[in-house]
Amino acid sequence: MGAKRTKFSKEIIEEIAGRIGKGMTEKAACALSARSPESFSVTVSRNPEYRKILDIAQAKAQELAIDAIIKRTPGWQACAWLLERRHGADFRKAPAVVTQTVTTTIGQSLGFTDEEFEEFQALAQQRLNRDPASEKADSHEKSKSTV
Repeated sequence: MGAKRTKFSKEIIEEIAGRIGKGMTEKAACALSARSPESFSVTVSRNPEYRKILDIAQAKAQELAIDAIIKRTPGWQACAWLLERRHGADFRKAPAVVTQTVTTTIGQSLGFTDEEFEEFQALAQQRLNRDPASEKADSHEKSKSTV
């Protein structure tokens, strides 16, 4: 039985980082290089040069996904899903509590009455929950009915 390979040269780190740069998880990228993801994490945390290589690879993966979303290339929704799951702190939708706080602050700063503020809150919540596809269909139907 062969011994588990754990040594990480710069070339191996770059190989793994290249896969991560394409969107793979560290676990999967390490598996393809026959390396332990735990050992990879320890090695990267102890070596600033390796950490920089990994950070750049992760940024490239985000850039690829964002470019696909912006260009609406086929599969862009999957890229959005991937960003939300892998980089949730940066890409996940704001929770309702944050939305509530923001709308309250805006409403108060604009001097809304209680009634105006409730209307503003309802409108803000509708905008957050809207489905762009159904809005497009609705606007298309409206344009047909005015012709």
